[in-house]
Amino acid sequence: MISEDKMRPPITEYDRELLATSDEELRKQTQVFCFDRARFESRISAGERWQQLLQAHLYFDHVITKTLEDALKNPDAINMRRNSFSQKLQLISAMGLLPAELISPVEFINGLRNRIAHDLDFEIDDKHIDDLVNCTPKHLREVALDEDERQPGPIRFFELLRVILFQIEVLREHNEYARLSAAKSALRLRTVLDKTEVVYRP
Repeated sequence: MISEDKMRPPITEYDRELLATSDEELRKQTQVFCFDRARFESRISAGERWQQLLQAHLYFDHVITKTLEDALKNPDAINMRRNSFSQKLQLISAMGLLPAELISPVEFINGLRNRIAHDLDFEIDDKHIDDLVNCTPKHLREVALDEDERQPGPIRFFELLRVILFQIEVLREHNEYARLSAAKSALRLRTVLDKTEVVYRP
């Protein structure tokens, strides 16, 4: 009979590097936007609403895809890039990677994008903005309205797009840190049990 010790995969170089990375450094490594923030802001703060939406939707798709790729052990097994936006969002919801309060506005944004793609005469009007405001969490609306150097007035479409996307990205970073931190803790426990000689930095 094979012992439990011999059934475990060996400690890899990646495992050793993870164990040798301090928690503070791990947090720094994961708190990095997966897109160019300044370029995104410049792209969605000008033009008509439909232009802002189409630009923002590209970034939403990128962050949603990255969130899944980070969380799945083998994302290539389901050919992530070929799944529709709606399918990716359903998977994210099923895996609990985003709270329901964020799924709702993203679904609404995707619905607007689909209407633009299939209706040449579709326009994003004030009623659509009001509907998006109503399904956006209150604390995010407040963040958008409290931004420095913001022009007074009602919340603007691009401001909603920005604050929702940034919140999703922050949660992606948080999820990635939590995943790596948990993996590091499991490895540390294993090395203690196995009495493996590794460098560990708390």
